[in-house]
Amino acid sequence: MQRSFGEKKQDAWPETAAIRRLVASLATELEKLPHSGAAIPPEILKLGRAIGDLARSNAMSLGEADAVKAQVIRGWISSWPRIEALLQAQCPAVARPLFPEFEDPLHPRRLQAELANQFAHGQHRLLNTLTQDADTEVEGAFSDISLPLSVFLENIHAACRVLLALGRHEDRRFVDIGCGSGEKLLAAAPCFERVTGVEIDPGYAALARDITHRARIGNADIVETDARTYEGCAQQDVIYFYRPMRYPKALAQLESQVVETCRAGTLLIAPYEGFRYKFKELGCAHLGGFLYVSGLEDAEAEVLRKKAELIGPHVKRELPELPKIWAPILEASRLRGFSPLVNRYSGTW
Repeated sequence: MQRSFGEKKQDAWPETAAIRRLVASLATELEKLPHSGAAIPPEILKLGRAIGDLARSNAMSLGEADAVKAQVIRGWISSWPRIEALLQAQCPAVARPLFPEFEDPLHPRRLQAELANQFAHGQHRLLNTLTQDADTEVEGAFSDISLPLSVFLENIHAACRVLLALGRHEDRRFVDIGCGSGEKLLAAAPCFERVTGVEIDPGYAALARDITHRARIGNADIVETDARTYEGCAQQDVIYFYRPMRYPKALAQLESQVVETCRAGTLLIAPYEGFRYKFKELGCAHLGGFLYVSGLEDAEAEVLRKKAELIGPHVKRELPELPKIWAPILEASRLRGFSPLVNRYSGTW
């Protein structure tokens, strides 16, 4: 988290130093907190009260004697309730399914997702007006087909929670095998440090480069190659492939290339029925939805799934805009899948 010159000057204030020490201690306690159903530890409650009390005391004692300091510290005080709510959200830990189901088929959220999918499908047709390259079609590659956005995102969201459960907090990498026009890279980019699209069709690859560039996705790469010979799977954390080959033999070659070259513990998103019937023979285990993990037995995958269900639901890379003095708490919470809650109608986190 970048800090401004003014914020660096605040480090020299004795009031800042005392609060920062307490914040660092609280963040350390938070990092040690187990992912379990235990109540919030007294150490965290005590530190939280001490931080709030000290900030209020400093603001009152400064008064008009140092208006600048007092104003800054009052800003800390006004944001502190959001930090307290963030801490309370983590204790006790609550198991939340990786793939929650709406029991009511007429649940508004289900219908809202359908509207979003319809919009995304129209956007897909608007962005990609290209005809598939003839040589690529002969190779057996499908044209650019679009998975419903809500299905893609629920699997991405679940995968990111699993990555946090595995302790993969930094340099997380995603690859879309057969990325077409690259729209899924736009959707995945906020959750990963690097997103890569692999595409055999030269026209689609050029379009994906153009779209990710115009969308200012600075963490995206496009690799123009046949995915059946792509050697980059070993560097990826999440691999997405939506049946990119139409012929069974070619598809089997691609699946083998992906599974045999990725690391054990790599997450695979394969949203098609054929993979559901062969994932075990490929050495994978099912985590739910269209999400699989390579190199684990079913029992190991079940342990991982339960651990991931205790990870919070916040998976974006960026931290919210709050006073930087709270950064250690925000970062420790992010690694556990938590971030200050948002009121989507007021815009406050």
